[in-house]
Amino acid sequence: MALTLAAVLLLAGNVLTAEALVLSPEPKEASPYTAEANEQVYALLDFSDERELENAERGLIAAPQSLEIKDDAGNVVWSQAAYDFLDQDAPETANPSLWRNTQLNHICGLFEVMDGIYQVRGYDMSNITFIKGDTGWIVFDPLMTKAVYQKYMGWYDANPVHLGELAPTERAKKFVEYFGDVDAVLARAKEDFDKGEYQWVAELTNMLVFADPDNMDARYLCADALEQLAYQAESGTWRNAYLCAVQELRFGVNRDMSTRASSGGGLITHMTPEMIMQYLGIYTDSNKIQDLNFTANIILPQASYVLVVRDGVVLYEEGSLHERADAVWRTNLAGLFAIAQNNREGIDSLVTQEGDSTLLDKLMEGNVLAENDWFFPIVEP
Repeated sequence: MALTLAAVLLLAGNVLTAEALVLSPEPKEASPYTAEANEQVYALLDFSDERELENAERGLIAAPQSLEIKDDAGNVVWSQAAYDFLDQDAPETANPSLWRNTQLNHICGLFEVMDGIYQVRGYDMSNITFIKGDTGWIVFDPLMTKAVYQKYMGWYDANPVHLGELAPTERAKKFVEYFGDVDAVLARAKEDFDKGEYQWVAELTNMLVFADPDNMDARYLCADALEQLAYQAESGTWRNAYLCAVQELRFGVNRDMSTRASSGGGLITHMTPEMIMQYLGIYTDSNKIQDLNFTANIILPQASYVLVVRDGVVLYEEGSLHERADAVWRTNLAGLFAIAQNNREGIDSLVTQEGDSTLLDKLMEGNVLAENDWFFPIVEP
């Protein structure tokens, strides 16, 4: 009679018992269940089929021997060498399908898509496309945008029970109250972890974390479960989300600015004055300047605008000037962006003020951009 995978591993002494599982912040190897789940991908998909590789390489005109892009200060901002590890087979800690897809994305260079259409691939997270027209070139550069999500924003599944759910922390504390002995719950969770039930263990232990963020055993077990889910994930986005939560559970919220994506300053060149004014309105807290009322003419090299502030609310009108404006601000796009970002140094150097010079300072008192908390927890209260 054929032995099951679990039986074989048990006989080999490789299955961790609940007592043997050490809860700690160290990364763990793929469990036998994760290794088996990833191994099954080879049976599900035909990895001998090289057609996608042929498609990825089709039309290649030229490619650099090595690709490393640096900024003006000499810092590496993009490097294909960082992905050299892809030359080997997928490890047990990665879904083979994700690994294969990443290998294909690793192919870089200048490609001819079809007659008159070219692409540069592998020089950024996105591709740039060039179309040869009758009078010149059309360039499609999607750049990159970072999605911003709301902490409690979700979707409605038509179940009215979910319309007014308790806040996560309050809900978690009630569950723990019903559980009774948290240590006993953790012991059962460890047993389920040993069975490879990682999604359930992650859900359960995350509830314990929301009830008590200082429960390190719950944090570490939740991290271990999410780590295994990351190793099994076929989606790169899912894998990144899992591992981001793992890092937070083990070491706290990452507040190292050097690990965060940042703009090199080129964003402003792609923003219209209207976009920047809307940006200013978004980051103005009208409650802080609710008694502020004035009108300012903003004169740019390319256009003129009337900025109207009423009870702290920022509005604007394009293509006109107010005859009795309280102030006139002469600047360029960079200066307007400095206003939107409450950049005092940029305002002083780029904005020329006429009329009431105190109004801009008063408007900046309502700008909350600097108060924005760029770092917040995603898997704990």
